[in-house]
Amino acid sequence: MFLLRIALKNTFRKMRRSLLTAVSIFVGVFMMVLGLSFIDGLDSSVIRGQIRSDTGHFRIMAKGYLEAEEENEIGPLVEEWEKQKASWGDSMEAQLHPRLSFPAELSNGRDGLQARGVGIEPESYLAAFELPVIRSAPVKPEQNPVWVGSGLAEPLGLEPGSTATLLARTRFGTYTAEEFVVAGIIRSSNAAVDSTTFFIPLKKAQELLDSAHSVSEVVGFVPRDALALEVQSRHASTLQAQGLFMQTWQERAAPVLSVNQVRRKSLNALVFLIMLVAATSIANTMVMSAFERIREIGTYRALGLQTERMAAMLMVEAGVIGVLGALMGALLGSAAIYSMRSGIDMSSMASSGNITVSMSTMLYVDLSPARVVSSFMTGLIVAALAALYPAIKFSRLSPMEAMKR
Repeated sequence: MFLLRIALKNTFRKMRRSLLTAVSIFVGVFMMVLGLSFIDGLDSSVIRGQIRSDTGHFRIMAKGYLEAEEENEIGPLVEEWEKQKASWGDSMEAQLHPRLSFPAELSNGRDGLQARGVGIEPESYLAAFELPVIRSAPVKPEQNPVWVGSGLAEPLGLEPGSTATLLARTRFGTYTAEEFVVAGIIRSSNAAVDSTTFFIPLKKAQELLDSAHSVSEVVGFVPRDALALEVQSRHASTLQAQGLFMQTWQERAAPVLSVNQVRRKSLNALVFLIMLVAATSIANTMVMSAFERIREIGTYRALGLQTERMAAMLMVEAGVIGVLGALMGALLGSAAIYSMRSGIDMSSMASSGNITVSMSTMLYVDLSPARVVSSFMTGLIVAALAALYPAIKFSRLSPMEAMKR
C-alpha cells in the first residue's frame, strides 16, 4: 500500500507530462478497439450481402460456368436440374432455389441499360432472400411480370405497372426480345444487386433463352453458415460424377475478405508503430522522472528499501500511466462503437458507384467485450514492458552512488 501511495504521488507530481505520455497509449488502444471492430463489421457486411441477397450459402453449377460468368456469358448450364436434384435425395439438407442468370439489356422504350437478368421462382425465391419489394402492382403471369432493382429502375424511370423491353441472347447465340410489365421495385441491402439486376419467372427465362428445363445454378440455404463446407464435402463426389461442382459462400466471399485482411494487417502495423512510440515515451518519462528524484531513490535505498520493491514502485508508476491511457482508449472506443449500434447506412456511397462488390449497404459494428479487454491489456503490457528497463536500472543504484548525483 505504501508503494502504491508513493507511486501515485510521483505519477501526478508532473501531471502534464504523465497525461501527455498516456495519450499515446490512449490512441493505440482506441484505434485497436474501433478500427478492428470496423473491419470485422466490413467482413460481416460482405458475408451477409453474399448469403442473404446474392448466392445463398452455396451454389451448384456446371463445370466451366464460373469462367463464363466472369466473361458475362450464359455459360454451361445444369441440364434437367429436377432429375439431378432427385439423385441428391434428402441428404442435401438445404433449401434449394434454381435460377437462370443471363446478360441482357433492359429498356424503357427510349433508353436501355446493360443488366443481369435472373430467372427465379418468384414466391419462394423473394421470400428466402432479403429482396423486399418496396413498390408493386398486380401483374398477371401472361403479362410477363418483372421485378427490377431500385438502382436499375431509377435511371430508366420504371415504376410498377410500366412496360420494359428485354433484349437478350439465347443459349445458342441468337437475339431475342420481349416486353415485360414491372410487377415490383426491389430495394435490398445489397448495392450490387439493386443497381444491376432484374428478376423474371424461371419458366419465362427458360423459354426466352431456349434452355428447356436447364438452369445456370442452384443456390441453397443451410441452417447455419458453417454447415456449407460440410455439405460441400459430403456431396463433392456425387456432383463431380454429374459434371457439377459446389461453391460455398466462403469461397465466393474470399477475394473481398482477403482485401479486408490486408486492411487488418495495415491497421495492426499502424497500431504497432503507435504503441512503439508510446513505449518510447513511457520509457523516456520514467528515465526523466527517476533522474529528477535520484536522491529520493537513494534515500529509500539507504532506509532499507530492497531492489525488488524499488523496481516495483517504478513499475507501478508506469502502470498508472498505462491504466489511464488504456482505460480512456477502451472506454471512448466502446462509446464510439455503441453510438453506431443502429448501423451505418452506406447506400449513398453505393449509389455513387463507390461500392461494386456484393455486400450489404448497412454496416453494423458490434461491440466485442473480448476485443475491448484485449486492447486494454495490450496497453497495460506495453506500459509495463517500456518501464521494465528504467525500473531495473534505477532500482539497482547503490545509496552512495545515488546521493553523489
